[in-house]
Amino acid sequence: MKKARVLMPIISALVLANVTAARAGAYGETGTAEETPHAAPPASLVADEEEEGWTFVITPQLWAPHIDSGGFAGNSNLQTVSNVLAANGISDGRFKGANSEAVDDLDLQWGFQLGAKKGRWAIGLSYQSSDFETRTDMVYHGTGFSDPNVGSLSPGEVAAQEFVNTSRTDVDFAMSYTFPDVVPNRLDLAAGLGLKMIYADSVRYYSNLNQFVATVNAIPPPGLYDICHGGKTCDDGTGVPGAGEKFDQRVKSTTWMYGATIPLTAVLHLTEDAKWLLPISVAPFLGAETRDDHHVIYKVNHDAAGFATTVDRQDGTFFAYGVTADARLSWALSDSLSAYLGMRVQYMNGDSPNSDAYLAYGPLLGISASFHAG
Repeated sequence: MKKARVLMPIISALVLANVTAARAGAYGETGTAEETPHAAPPASLVADEEEEGWTFVITPQLWAPHIDSGGFAGNSNLQTVSNVLAANGISDGRFKGANSEAVDDLDLQWGFQLGAKKGRWAIGLSYQSSDFETRTDMVYHGTGFSDPNVGSLSPGEVAAQEFVNTSRTDVDFAMSYTFPDVVPNRLDLAAGLGLKMIYADSVRYYSNLNQFVATVNAIPPPGLYDICHGGKTCDDGTGVPGAGEKFDQRVKSTTWMYGATIPLTAVLHLTEDAKWLLPISVAPFLGAETRDDHHVIYKVNHDAAGFATTVDRQDGTFFAYGVTADARLSWALSDSLSAYLGMRVQYMNGDSPNSDAYLAYGPLLGISASFHAG
């Protein structure tokens, strides 16, 4: 079932975004300001150097991305279920995640940007929020098992599906400086520095369990859920899992991603009067990711016979990097109002041993209103 969700990142604490305001107007004329929700702070790309006072811009924005990979919460991979499998005569229980994908074809991200500029300098603050869900097949990699009382599990068979539901919030702040008329009346450039923070709150659970896995899960102690999620209580509402039953076993994971951005923007003037613009923005990100998997076990160590011995968590703090890129077609509706339609691609990767990168892309639209003070 496909659901439209209001999407991406959280309540974060004082972080800073990249907001780009491309102010339409050529050769001293002032026009509408427009902002890039991800990239540089509002920058007057054709500002009059003699202009005094401040220009303020607010931009509500909507992004409808297809999430190619979810990131922010690693797959638990059911690896510790090997303890239970060993108790049932299988010493080579191994599971790997495969075919990870978003549950919905498109998700929705909403947000807004606030910008202020004076002369060639500009500052901007951006907020983005979303919810999305991904699912991953947990594929069994072993020699197989069959028992009339327990069921069977064959090599390459999907033992369960792991769902991860994530709520994510981004806050960004940036400052930028404008280089107007790099190509007279055709091209303006802006560059800046910023800060970015992402908070992602994820909930992981298993569903569509293979009959063998569901049966093994009911064998105490411990059950599948217990060993995969650090000894938590397994309860799907009935107290005893049964074959064919849909499980709702939930464990939380939280992620903070924070660091510096380098927003870069080029604005092409498509018309002489600068009413039609093509801003292209790129904002590389470098920083760190701190993930807390709340007792979820990721890596199982085995002895020479293949039996599980110890387990290691693989969360903590790691190097992180990424980039957000926008291309937008904007047009001035009046001296103080403009609108844009474009495309955004975002890639974010925390370099931890057991997490995927976040990759999403899709259409972007917004409307900007500006006013002058001073």
